[in-house]
Amino acid sequence: MKIPWTLTSMLFALNLNASPPHYITLENTSETRAFSYHKADIQERLADMTCLFEPKYTNEVEAYLRSYLTYGYKDAEDLLGRSVVYFPIFEHYLQLSGLPEELKYLPLIESRLRPYAASTAGAAGLWQFMSPTAKSMGLKIDGYIDERKDPYKSTMVALEYLSELYTKFGSWELALAAYNCGASRVNRAIRYAGTTDFWKVSQFLPSETQKYIPRFIAANYLMNFYHLHGLTPKFPSFELQWTRTTKVYDYLTFSQITKATGAHSSLLHRLNPGYKKGIIPANRLGNFLVLPEPAMKKFKIWKGDKTNKQTFVNSGMTKSTYVVLVGDTIGKLSRLYKCSITDIMKWNNLKSSELFYRQELTFYRKKSGGGRA
Repeated sequence: MKIPWTLTSMLFALNLNASPPHYITLENTSETRAFSYHKADIQERLADMTCLFEPKYTNEVEAYLRSYLTYGYKDAEDLLGRSVVYFPIFEHYLQLSGLPEELKYLPLIESRLRPYAASTAGAAGLWQFMSPTAKSMGLKIDGYIDERKDPYKSTMVALEYLSELYTKFGSWELALAAYNCGASRVNRAIRYAGTTDFWKVSQFLPSETQKYIPRFIAANYLMNFYHLHGLTPKFPSFELQWTRTTKVYDYLTFSQITKATGAHSSLLHRLNPGYKKGIIPANRLGNFLVLPEPAMKKFKIWKGDKTNKQTFVNSGMTKSTYVVLVGDTIGKLSRLYKCSITDIMKWNNLKSSELFYRQELTFYRKKSGGGRA
């Protein structure tokens, strides 16, 4: 039974020793949805929540939670939906690098999970790299390509950078603060504060950085407990989710890919935001190309699919395919399929042993052998 707010207030007034519940009203243009929660409930969840550091409940954290859960709930639902596309990429490289999985929440507050996001200060991409920092970390930026907007390459570099910052400061609060405002400013703030306690150091940091950790805590809470607050993820279209990823080494244009696969140019731009003019430059190290799964099949046929095409019928071998999952390594798959790493690289014409999320691989195995198809 739903109790109106006015009646709830009257009932509370009769119990003078009770503590008032912390209420939030959620407005919708077509209807009014109201739900309530106790502030203590959120504090209890925060205390039990897996986080990079102790997730304190401060006024700033409460303000960001209110934004997510009330007037900004539509944006929050869109944000939750986009996570299905990008979180697996983050999780893949986080597992390979041995870093905490909770770092995947950082792009929520940096770019709201929009790889094409650009700030007025000049930062760009999911991880919001400034151009000098990106170039110093090996990302390419020129008239044709901005690898800050490549979900794969930018994630690899961002995690490398965050690992360096954590090694330097020994604290994830300070590492994230340095990610936001720079290591030199954090070092200076530490000297002024005479401590490495972030909450004491923060008063000497820029105002935006002071809010950075509370924003991270609120984003972490949102992703773990949104379902308790009536939020429903708004997932992107199926063709943006059902994709395959490959590496290309030669010069290609989106118009060529569209002609060969039928994938519309606008879709190619959404899936591959790092290419400014619909041109993929030649790169001996390879550039990532993401396509809907049906289009990738056509693309491989068009390109001749240089993977080893032997069927090994006479020797009792059968062909199978495997799509790389989060955390997969070539060593793990060699054990799974009971073959050598050299075999995998040969069968798939791989130029390195690197595997990436949603990469499709070809395997050959004996009909009576173990493993998984």
